[in-house]
Amino acid sequence: MSWYESCLKPIIEVATFMGVVAALFYQESIIKSQRKEFDRQRIKDNKQEFNDLFFRLFDLYKINIKELYSSQGIKSSSLHSSILYKAIEKPFLDTDCSLSSKFNFSILTYDNKLEYIEKIHSLGLHNIHKTSFEQIQLIFRQLEGVSIYNKEELDYLYKKDFAILFFSSMTTLELVIICIYSFQEPFHELKKIITRYNIHKELLNMYELQELVKLFDD
Repeated sequence: MSWYESCLKPIIEVATFMGVVAALFYQESIIKSQRKEFDRQRIKDNKQEFNDLFFRLFDLYKINIKELYSSQGIKSSSLHSSILYKAIEKPFLDTDCSLSSKFNFSILTYDNKLEYIEKIHSLGLHNIHKTSFEQIQLIFRQLEGVSIYNKEELDYLYKKDFAILFFSSMTTLELVIICIYSFQEPFHELKKIITRYNIHKELLNMYELQELVKLFDD
């Protein structure tokens, strides 16, 4: 056996094998890097798609509701206030406190708090509110259909900020009306949105409206 066969050839074979292994590892690292870049771009594109959809629907909602109020010659604040005033229990009507506090005191007079909510439901629902609630449900139905990270928990955290942004554009009285009527059968989807994103805890005054807030946790 020659010197080449006995000594040099095995070294060359090992070196060749190590070279192949190194090339495979390098190729794998390239693939992983490309995959990470692809995932980053996919998430970026998904976020942009979601953001565009959200603001398009949000702007359209505001325009539609504004036109509804304008066409019927109604001020939104007056409509929300009138509903609550009708529902306030008589002992609290002339008290020197906010309408939200009067509402909270009125709930406290009932052992079964939902009875009071149902009493408000019995006052009827203005068609503007009905249209508003239906549109909100439709908007969030479309937003929920968009996947961003392909991970439910991460998607939830991202979408929560937008849900809070959506509802934070509303007045306290408007939010109270939405919360009240989310307990009505046609708008249970709205109630799920409120509880899913903790809108009642994030945006409603926990002192003045604590009884309403508690209803969502019962």
